[in-house]
Amino acid sequence: MAADLDPMDVNGGGRGVLTVQEFDGKSRRITAHYESGAEGEMDRDVEGLLWATVGLTFRAEQPFWQLSPVEIVYRGPSDSPRNWLPILPIEVRRSAAIGPGMGIRVAGSVQTWPVWTLRGPIAPGARLENTTTGRWMEVTTGLELGDELVIDTRPRKKSVRLNGVRAYQHLAHPGSTLWPLPPGENTVDVTAFGMGEESRLILRYTPLAPTA
Repeated sequence: MAADLDPMDVNGGGRGVLTVQEFDGKSRRITAHYESGAEGEMDRDVEGLLWATVGLTFRAEQPFWQLSPVEIVYRGPSDSPRNWLPILPIEVRRSAAIGPGMGIRVAGSVQTWPVWTLRGPIAPGARLENTTTGRWMEVTTGLELGDELVIDTRPRKKSVRLNGVRAYQHLAHPGSTLWPLPPGENTVDVTAFGMGEESRLILRYTPLAPTA
């Protein structure tokens, strides 16, 4: 335990993940850094020859607990450039085709910040709009077969990368924002053209909760 809590940067900085396990098997996690408590107290009520009770203090990197992450993968059909058909997501759930009026239900009680991945072929002008909040983003460049554009909206990790290279310039300005998904029901419109069977839209997000 002392090694795990070592606050020296060279030894990991005391950084770890606290996990709370529910009776139904579900869990919540939060990343935190050790601050104090492992030094213990010299008192007969909290320490004996072969035992000790300590109160550990941690400082979390963010104020919310993370639930199980969600990934949903959709593919573009070859017969219609305006519709998307879903592939079975990693977290099994009922899924509808993505396009105008797509419903995404976010678990937890805190807004979450998604990571969107688009894989070509997709023509310039692909647009993702959350009609629940009125925010949108539009991709001005086209994606060839094998191209991958990743739009990461997470705080402290925000980025837009095309095949691993910084690509903020490929979002329409002004207007495009890296918007979050509020808890509960969201309605998202996706408009994209020039797709083929290899086209993909991947949504990844981690639901958040204010308490364990």
